[in-house]
Amino acid sequence: MKAAAAAMFPLRGRCWSAGPRLAKGSDMYLAVPGLTRGESTVRALSAYGEAGVPPVDVLRAMTANAAELLRMQDRVGTLEAGRLADLIAVKGDPLKDLKALRQVRFVMKDGKVVVDAQGALSPVATPAR
Repeated sequence: MKAAAAAMFPLRGRCWSAGPRLAKGSDMYLAVPGLTRGESTVRALSAYGEAGVPPVDVLRAMTANAAELLRMQDRVGTLEAGRLADLIAVKGDPLKDLKALRQVRFVMKDGKVVVDAQGALSPVATPAR
């Protein structure tokens, strides 16, 4: 698995330099033993940064671009009044370093807080391993 992932880094970089719009969705990530779906998602997203994709474009890929690809941009993908409230807050600045996505401090899903500001999980959000 590690060899396949390592082989993808140059491919991702070459693809990105060709100029496509990138969209990412969490349903595409494989189950990784010992990691939650969120942890494996962050690893996959970080790989794009390591391949040379600017952090702002990685963040757009998992928000606005993904919403447009799914034709759901009127409901999700950006923070606007009337949209579904799925968002996270992290310690650090993911626009400078995608590794900040590993330090989630707050999660809101469907307008309900599932992780508080100190990073404690609510019973609803406890990850299955």
